[in-house]
Amino acid sequence: MNVVYVRNSRLRESSGAEGGARILTEALNNYLAPIRARRAEFAKDPTYVAGVLRRGIERANAEAESTIIAVRRAMGMVYET
Repeated sequence: MNVVYVRNSRLRESSGAEGGARILTEALNNYLAPIRARRAEFAKDPTYVAGVLRRGIERANAEAESTIIAVRRAMGMVYET
């Protein structure tokens, strides 16, 4: 179900706010169903999820480190030891 369908047909058939809320809830649940299914598949393999998170942390730390170095150079705060 898409927003245009809800807006153009079913919403007009609803009876007030309650009917509109029901239709909106149905549309959102239909939209989120594949996302929820994928999340459930990931939940079955916590080792994989931990690996993805670990690799993401490593990439973020590397990017942050290079950014900090660039900022320090730009500010003249590089102190050679």
